[in-house]
Amino acid sequence: MQEYLLVAVFIGMGTFVQGVAGFGSALVSMPLITLLISVQAAAPVQTITSLIVSFHILYFTHASLRWREALLMTLGSFAGLPFGLYLLRVGAPTVILKILGTVLIVNALFELFLAPRIRPANDVEPAHSAASMFGALVAGAIAGVLGGAYAANGPPAVMYGVMRRWPRDAFKSILQAFFIVSNVVAIGGYAVGGFLDGHVLRLIVWSMPAVFLGLLAGRWVDVRLHPRHFRTAVVVLTLVLGVSLMFR
Repeated sequence: MQEYLLVAVFIGMGTFVQGVAGFGSALVSMPLITLLISVQAAAPVQTITSLIVSFHILYFTHASLRWREALLMTLGSFAGLPFGLYLLRVGAPTVILKILGTVLIVNALFELFLAPRIRPANDVEPAHSAASMFGALVAGAIAGVLGGAYAANGPPAVMYGVMRRWPRDAFKSILQAFFIVSNVVAIGGYAVGGFLDGHVLRLIVWSMPAVFLGLLAGRWVDVRLHPRHFRTAVVVLTLVLGVSLMFR
């Protein structure tokens, strides 16, 4: 009973963060959940509950969705997902997570301290340029690996969005569209791989009230957050998450 309650609380915490920032649920919840259950059980629990969160956020932000960029990242994730599922099976996602943590830290520091001095706010490659399309595919592929291995497909997509300087609603809607498709595919992989057992399904059911409470709290904070403060909060959160990845 205690295990189920604690997992639900940790899922609710991650849901709240994603409700505000549009990402981060897995990187908040997974380190805590895996103190109680195996990564093989935690990954499908996190993926399925975060799928509900993504549908909720997309409902409020779908008018700002940029289909091209979401689609390119999604296509890239299909290439990376099988490698992530393999890492989940053999239990070796930690090395990749530490590498990702380093990349997130460097990118966040660049965006906080150097980018405002060397790059105008509107100096961004158009979405249809070769560089932007390649970047979306690469970000999606890396996200696919991490999504399959650790239910953490957000950081590469977030880093790409920060570099592309997406406005708040576009940032959230693109990420949610990407998360929904890639998470559905990941869930299929978990099912085929035999990870969706009775224990996992019970954990998901117990977590549902916490998911909805986290969504309500996250929505309340989100509508009161200024767009400029939102961008700063996202970059700072990527820095914090990068540091947390280094110590897993």
